[in-house]
Amino acid sequence: MDQCIGDTMGPAGVLRTLRHIPELLEIANDMRELCPKAIFFNYANPMAMCCWALGRAEVIRHFGYFMTKTTGHLSKHLPYFRKNKKAVELYCDEPAFGGETRAYYKYCAILAKKFANRFMKLAAASPAV
Repeated sequence: MDQCIGDTMGPAGVLRTLRHIPELLEIANDMRELCPKAIFFNYANPMAMCCWALGRAEVIRHFGYFMTKTTGHLSKHLPYFRKNKKAVELYCDEPAFGGETRAYYKYCAILAKKFANRFMKLAAASPAV
């Protein structure tokens, strides 16, 4: 499976969705009763599936569009943009989180190396106990 970030698609995305949706629906039901004119903004992944569960059409109905950063970024929510190599080349042409394959893995590897180097420097500078 070609993914940019693994928190919204595939088995991990589905399982995460199954954990989130019941809680989101409970919050939405409370809001319907306690503050019916309030707006519910969801900015937690897996965003697409959670928004679909809450009624993504409501966002479009009220605001006239559904915002996302780029189609590459949207590709983590909608696998349509990653359905084949041609689609990835067409829609996911931005580096890193703009749709690059394995972007999140690469980012985590950079962070791991960065913090490992810092740890080694700190360990070398610390007096032996």
